[in-house]
Amino acid sequence: MMMMMGAVDVLRDVALDDMERRAAAANSSQASGSASVTTAFAVLSEPLVSRAMSDEDTTTGPVLVFAVGRAASRVIHGCEFAKLRGSVVVGEKSLANNAEHPSVADEACYLFVDESDGTVLVSCQYDELTSAQSDAVVRAIVQAMGASPPRKTVVLATMPNAAMRAHASPPAAAYFVETDATSSSSEGEDAVDEATALPLPPGNVVDGTAACMLTACQHRGWQARLFVAVSQTGGGLADATCGDEARKLADVLKSATGGRLGASVAKDPGVLTSTSSASLYA
Repeated sequence: MMMMMGAVDVLRDVALDDMERRAAAANSSQASGSASVTTAFAVLSEPLVSRAMSDEDTTTGPVLVFAVGRAASRVIHGCEFAKLRGSVVVGEKSLANNAEHPSVADEACYLFVDESDGTVLVSCQYDELTSAQSDAVVRAIVQAMGASPPRKTVVLATMPNAAMRAHASPPAAAYFVETDATSSSSEGEDAVDEATALPLPPGNVVDGTAACMLTACQHRGWQARLFVAVSQTGGGLADATCGDEARKLADVLKSATGGRLGASVAKDPGVLTSTSSASLYA
């Protein structure tokens, strides 16, 4: 326990130090009349991927799970064999109000690795990121993957019911959008269970950080699916009533990973108190 606590402290100190340097540089740039630049960078205790592969090899890389928002982040924090590897820090965002140890309630972007099979788990808990900040976060995550592109990316998010322009009949528990690379190979084990999610009905638009990640995967020719659970509320970081959406997304992740991930949902808010917390932070 003490070893990981020390690692968390080091990551936080490094991030804060780097943020101070970047803030000073930004202030200097603004003072000289230059336009400010949005930055995001990954702070890692060790690499996310243990072995390097060719950029063209997208068949044997790790699975990347990218969760955006409070409900989706609860699913990541509930994964049993996840170990904290670092975080993505956005230069304009403060870490001052975060808990001493990683928490679902933090405004942060935590990077975990499932040590049983190397799955990379990202819990993006920043609230109200601008388009530029979303782009920067996604770039930082892609760079943190190094030369090992994921063989499959699963993006989890929520969409407010008020933003839905059309529903399936009857409405689905969740909807999905996928990249062209996935559409051309979505057979057998890669097919989506219709009891878990249905294609997003025409006329609906997904935006924000989740859509930014899907777009990045599309441009790189990666297989990826973005799943959204429809929220009756805003679904933001401050929304404390996201239990139903979290359970829907947990079912989605369980189905998308062949039953291995997504079996549990972390308690909300705060640091995990379930049996998985020992493996997550120990």
